[in-house]
Amino acid sequence: MEKIKIPNGLFAYRATAEDTFKIGGFGTCDDCGQFAVKGYLVPVLNHYQCPKCFHEFKSFAKNYPEDRPFEQRTMEYFESKIPLGAEISDWSDREHLLELMDSADLYPYVFTGDTDDGQTCLIYIHSDLIVQFINEEKPRARIYHRDGTIDEPKEETS
Repeated sequence: MEKIKIPNGLFAYRATAEDTFKIGGFGTCDDCGQFAVKGYLVPVLNHYQCPKCFHEFKSFAKNYPEDRPFEQRTMEYFESKIPLGAEISDWSDREHLLELMDSADLYPYVFTGDTDDGQTCLIYIHSDLIVQFINEEKPRARIYHRDGTIDEPKEETS
């Protein structure tokens, strides 16, 4: 489960149907009723939403100060039941990478993950880029920029 901050300041979590099982859910969108393998937990609503309903919610949601205590309690509950961390399984999902960059302040550390070809790497998230530190025989780094460009590691020639 990944914690993100939406533009209006509310929090949400990128989650899976399997994540919702840990809090008594079934992976069903609380808005449209459709099953969603991947979706979003929205603490201020205490809802699981499919991507379509979540993006619609983001377009009109308001951040009311009086809702903050409820949002905070729900976040604490979600995080007590479901492991928190970034799980980037599809490095080509630009929207996902941008959400993580927009929420970089929630990920102020380097953590373990996988590259798109399954290699173990360390991942660092910044507001303008995401860096994969790949440690094979020769350590290298791949950088994903906000504008969509990718700096690939250069092969050393001898």
